[in-house]
Amino acid sequence: MAKWALAVVGLVVAGRTAFATPSITTSDIRSTSELRAGSTDVISHDLGARLAKASCTGCHVDASVTKLVAEKSDAGTTVSADIHFTITDEHGVVISMIAGCSRATARREKLVALRDEALHGAIENASPKVARLLAK
Repeated sequence: MAKWALAVVGLVVAGRTAFATPSITTSDIRSTSELRAGSTDVISHDLGARLAKASCTGCHVDASVTKLVAEKSDAGTTVSADIHFTITDEHGVVISMIAGCSRATARREKLVALRDEALHGAIENASPKVARLLAK
């Protein structure tokens, strides 16, 4: 019985180290305060969910909003989002830098929903590339 308990503990420990997800930080200092409120939470949640199966012990992903603007036109309101991702290894050496961008447009002004849609699109655009680099 003790051998089985030891084997189970060994598998759990091995499973934790084999599937160590990268740490993620987010920042948004360029957008307006109206759009900035909650944007980093959206990014970290969505990116964390997309990279949950990525295994890169000690890796770090920094997601920085470089553009998040709302524009009004005759077609409605458009929110554009650009996010730059920097991936570093356990020593802080930059592995790669990736950019993702997206736009969301609606007739009626729904800034928070449009912001979230644009951020999700930018993350969806870049997350396969980020995951591929983390797998190497």
